[in-house]
Amino acid sequence: MQEALLTLKVERRIKASPEQLFLAWTTPEFLAQWFAPTGFEVIEASVDLTVGGAYSISIINSDQEVTKHFGTYIKITSPSELVFTWELENQQCQGSIGQCATTLVTVTFKADNDTTLVSITHEQLPTQESFDGHQFGWNGCLDTLEKVIAQI
Repeated sequence: MQEALLTLKVERRIKASPEQLFLAWTTPEFLAQWFAPTGFEVIEASVDLTVGGAYSISIINSDQEVTKHFGTYIKITSPSELVFTWELENQQCQGSIGQCATTLVTVTFKADNDTTLVSITHEQLPTQESFDGHQFGWNGCLDTLEKVIAQI
C-alpha cells in the first residue's frame, strides 16, 4: 500500500522587499550564496526564468556527496510568486535517497511593512521521511537566505 502524498508548508518573515527576495530565488549568482543549509555549499546554479524553463542547483556536503535539485518553472509572477517542479531522483539528502518522484513547489512573497513573508508549499512528497528531510532543507535554506540578505 502506497503512503498518501504529503504537503509541507514553511514560512519565514525576512527583512527585505519582495523584489529583493524574488531576485534571490531567480538569479544563479544569488542562489549560489544561500540555497543550502548550514554544512552544505552550492557548487552549481543555473536558471532559465521562463515558463517551461529549467533550473538546476547542486549542493555538496562535508563528505563531498553532491545532491542535485532540478525542475521546470510552471508559473512566474514577479515579484510575488514562483511555482516549479522539484525532481527527486536518487538524491543523497536525508529522506530522498533512492526515491524518484516529481513534486511541486510554490513560493510566495508578500510584503508586510519592512519585511516580506516568504511561504513555501512543497506538495506531493512521497513519504514522511522525504517530508522530514525537506522540512530540514527548506528551513536551513531560509536560515542561510536570512543571513545573506541581511548583509546586502
